[in-house]
Amino acid sequence: MAENETPIKSIAQPAAAVEEFYTLKGKDPTLAELLQSGGIVTGDRMGKGPARGAQVVVNQARLEKLTGTLPPLDIKNITGIQHQAGHGGRSTFEKWSRFYQEEGNNQIFRLHKGDYQFRDPDPKTAIPGRIEAYTRSLTVPKGGWREWEGTYTFIKPHSACIFQMFHTGGLWAFHLGVTDDGTIRFNRRRSMKGKPKSVTLAEKMIGKPLSIKVRSNGFDFQVYKKRPLIDKDWELVADGNYDKSTDGKVQFRWGNYLGRTKGTSVRHDTLFFVSGTTIR
Repeated sequence: MAENETPIKSIAQPAAAVEEFYTLKGKDPTLAELLQSGGIVTGDRMGKGPARGAQVVVNQARLEKLTGTLPPLDIKNITGIQHQAGHGGRSTFEKWSRFYQEEGNNQIFRLHKGDYQFRDPDPKTAIPGRIEAYTRSLTVPKGGWREWEGTYTFIKPHSACIFQMFHTGGLWAFHLGVTDDGTIRFNRRRSMKGKPKSVTLAEKMIGKPLSIKVRSNGFDFQVYKKRPLIDKDWELVADGNYDKSTDGKVQFRWGNYLGRTKGTSVRHDTLFFVSGTTIR
């Protein structure tokens, strides 16, 4: 698909329908309860936790009616997650289940109304909450590419960045974002002659999965999309290049990143799945 073609248009699914994708087992603690228990300590950049939440039980049969059978999670290269209270490696994931869970071939990302970056002791100057998974810096084979692939299903989207691709050396080439109504966009960090800076991938995708694939060789990048069970082939959405990686490595990061506007917090609960995540 060329960058100037019409994006996927999708009739918004009734809110009640998305509830069929999951159930909650247990109860989410309130922020006040977490602060009282010491699970969250404001101003603590290491985030010792725990901040456990209700278990999100995915209705896999319902989900697969729209996605088909996706591969198991192949995310051994995940270094950890970034969350409101700091960072955590794989061994710590369980104690941050209020924000991040894995079930079967699904990664589950959640934020809650009022969340902010608790590492800042004052919510009046803090930035909004985040929950992102990220890889270590991955070496690009000579003459080859690194790829990331996953299928997003938005249950309760919140305007945020949902994917970033970096060339090692702090070189952030582009990001993918979502709006409250589930519209997904590609945003180039800087303009390229003959190419739009922003491209809409799909509109109003609440409850409607979209598969995304990103490729990078440390200089050039490509972004593809595909609707599971609808599109036979991947469609190129955007491509380009950025400053070459300083050490021939790339890094992928995905989840919910609400930006750096100080004194703001998460406006409403948010939940989405990334299924069949594969890094190759």
